[in-house]
Amino acid sequence: MAKTTRSHDLVAPKGMRDIFGEEYYEMQGFFEKAQEVAMYYGFEPISTPILEHEDIWLRAATESDAVQKEMYSLVTKGGDKLAMRPEKTAGVVRAYIEHGMRSWTQPVMFYNYGASF
Repeated sequence: MAKTTRSHDLVAPKGMRDIFGEEYYEMQGFFEKAQEVAMYYGFEPISTPILEHEDIWLRAATESDAVQKEMYSLVTKGGDKLAMRPEKTAGVVRAYIEHGMRSWTQPVMFYNYGASF
C-alpha cells in the first residue's frame, strides 16, 4: 500500500520559513557588515559546536526557561548526555576555559552567530 503525502509534509513548520533570493543576500550583507564592525572594535570570531555536554547549560543557567523547558537533549550510544545549544554564552565560556584563554591578553573579545535551539 502506497503512503499518501499529507499536505503539511510539503510546507515549512509553523514559525519557520525559507530564506532565498534577494532576502538571502540582504541577510548575508547584514552579517558581513556586523562582522566588519566587530573586527574593527577588536572582536574575534568564534564558532562553538551545536552539540555540547548537557551539564554545561545545567550549571550555567538552571533558572532559564531555555534550560528548564526548551532544551533538546539526547544520550549517545556511549552514554554521554548532549544537548543542542539553547544559547551561546556557556559554549563560549567552555571554550575560553578549555583553551586556556585566561593566559591571553585580557579582555578576550569574541563575536559569533548561528542557530540556537
